[in-house]
Amino acid sequence: MDVATAGRSELSEPRLVVRDETVDVTRFEHADFKHPSGNASCSIYRDDEASATRALCTSNDLFATLPRGFCDELSGIGVNAIVVADTATFQCGGDVAAWAEISDYNNWSLGTDFAALNGWGILGDAVLPVGTTLKSGTSACTSHSDGIRCENSETGAGIWVSAQGDAYLLEEPIDPKAARFVD
Repeated sequence: MDVATAGRSELSEPRLVVRDETVDVTRFEHADFKHPSGNASCSIYRDDEASATRALCTSNDLFATLPRGFCDELSGIGVNAIVVADTATFQCGGDVAAWAEISDYNNWSLGTDFAALNGWGILGDAVLPVGTTLKSGTSACTSHSDGIRCENSETGAGIWVSAQGDAYLLEEPIDPKAARFVD
């Protein structure tokens, strides 16, 4: 498998006991979640226009390492996430779809032990334990000790974001436009 990377980093300490579990979230329009480190967020969602599922990952620290020239520079919109559909690529602009906070909008984790309480004992974010995979259609995301990997089971395209949220990886096949911006 060909791999393009921008500085893969390692998680210094495991934060949770490793699980070996796959959860099918196909019945939900989207499933947003965080890595146990709290530094990376992802979403598996239905793209009704493309009749497909996609996975998107981002973090606050990731913005510094994403390519500047990928998006239309005249729009003033920059890259804010990495995405896998048929190919691995970058997402331009606006609001990032990975909001792990449990709400009416993001309720896939209710009734599971993936729902974390915040400091006030109120439902906080959906956290995907290490070793757990969420699957919807052709998209699947797995939480690993060093980050989150999402892939398309039909094409083999994949993305990875580090647990620290400061590095990413695009795995073949990569969108031709995105390929120009990775090592």
